Amino acid sequence: MAGSYAKIDYRVRPAKSIERKMLVDSFRALRSFGAVEKYRYVGLGSVYFTDFSLVHRALGIEEMVSIEDAQDLTVQARFRLNVPFGNIQMHFGASTAVLQKLKWNVRTICWLDYDGALAASCLEDVAYFVRNAPSGSLLLLSLNAGPIQSSGSEGMKPLDTLKVQVGAEAVPADVENKHLSGWGVGDVYRRIVMAVIEEALRVRGSTGGSSSRMTFEPVYNFRYADGTKMVTFGGVLVEDAHKGVFRACNFEQFEFCRFGGDAYLIEAPLVTYAEMRHMDSERTKASCRLPLPAAEIEKYAKFYRYFPKFVEAEIS
Repeated sequence: MAGSYAKIDYRVRPAKSIERKMLVDSFRALRSFGAVEKYRYVGLGSVYFTDFSLVHRALGIEEMVSIEDAQDLTVQARFRLNVPFGNIQMHFGASTAVLQKLKWNVRTICWLDYDGALAASCLEDVAYFVRNAPSGSLLLLSLNAGPIQSSGSEGMKPLDTLKVQVGAEAVPADVENKHLSGWGVGDVYRRIVMAVIEEALRVRGSTGGSSSRMTFEPVYNFRYADGTKMVTFGGVLVEDAHKGVFRACNFEQFEFCRFGGDAYLIEAPLVTYAEMRHMDSERTKASCRLPLPAAEIEKYAKFYRYFPKFVEAEIS
């Protein structure tokens, strides 16, 4: 369910935390389109509102909308209790309905951070955003790309289940069951979403006017596993007249940005606070003298700027 409050606390999801910090760092590149603090942020905040806090503190964005599909009044009260800033507007309902109630006259960073697998409702959200958001807006989609679980009769194969999830017409004709294993699930999800984006752009272009002539420029393609395989992909809507503006964003400056089908894998190291502190202190040295596997040291060296920092405390 989109925006479910039962999401896992980010503190036990280091790869997710790394991804979040990378994304916010790269959002600054949008300044070529205009002041980033003037953007609107739309997301599925969960009860922790972690991305909202980071976006507001790091980028100064004031206009923020959190969508939560929660009908229970007690659950809604819990969300309102945990809202960290007064400028976050809470909207309760399915993302498909809420997105259509918003005004689309402001550049928007929209992170559809779904809890589950790709579904037809996700594709509807994507299509609506692409048909309506202004040039310079950024769209992100996060999905559970673990094994496809059958929700129908016993013995359904993954391909059949996928067709039930998203609609048979949305699945590329060349996709077979062999493609729906491992990270292949995420690759197929991305193909389906990109096809929906292209169709939405075609529909938008048919309406005429300069603002309708858009392309979608891919910028992100993350994959990681915090207990289950997850993927995040997205990019920027760019009006033809703003091609030069998009190039000036220079997303190439970020080593983790991806502009095609190749994904950036986040592998969070398994290290303690003391080990992180020691590696930080020895960054300028040729080698790190710790009784750790070399792979964990290399991972930390790669992600240390974005790795979550915790405070250890002893309670007697």
